[in-house]
Amino acid sequence: MVALPLLIKLCNMTFKPLLLILVCFPMLAFANAVTYGDLIAEDIPNDLAGKNHVQFATGYDVTNPYLNTYNFSAVYLREVTSFADVGVEGNAFSAHPSRYNQTLVKDLDVFGVQAEDDRPKASVYGIAQLRLLQGRVNLMSLKGLPFRFNVRAGSGLIWLSDTRRQNCGTWGINSEVYFNPKWGMALRFDQDLQNFWGPGSSIYRNRLSLGLNYVY
Repeated sequence: MVALPLLIKLCNMTFKPLLLILVCFPMLAFANAVTYGDLIAEDIPNDLAGKNHVQFATGYDVTNPYLNTYNFSAVYLREVTSFADVGVEGNAFSAHPSRYNQTLVKDLDVFGVQAEDDRPKASVYGIAQLRLLQGRVNLMSLKGLPFRFNVRAGSGLIWLSDTRRQNCGTWGINSEVYFNPKWGMALRFDQDLQNFWGPGSSIYRNRLSLGLNYVY
């Protein structure tokens, strides 16, 4: 639990209670056969259909109040060990000015200043993922659901609306629950670090996503 304050400080976001839930819930759940209300967790291996994982997710950037940014992501991961995966992730973004942006543009026009924004169009990353926790959980009437809690990081490129291309790093956490050996759902938090490796200032984007997983 000592690492939790460092993780919260690193993510640099405004919705800290949600991150605490994402991190603390699996840690509390995976005490051997400990019961929390209607949830019983056992620290036993998962039994999924294969080593190839495909995920489709949709999310929203909760960082920038001046842009409403939605994304659709496709992820492929291959299990290389019992606790590690490697793969690729691609994202397509749809970014539109919010009402705050429109108000800001009008205010700046009075002084002859033009507002600029970096609207993302697409990104591609190489991803490495570590499985911190895995086992089975009983939720309400659903028995023995495979559960995984992962931390991931990667690096790649992001394309912007003004045709620029920049380096971009990413890291995140996600919780996965599988309803059968092939199909499951995931809740993800990702932070993109645009221009992380180059000179000048970096841009941080915090994305919260809900995804569908397929294993084969």
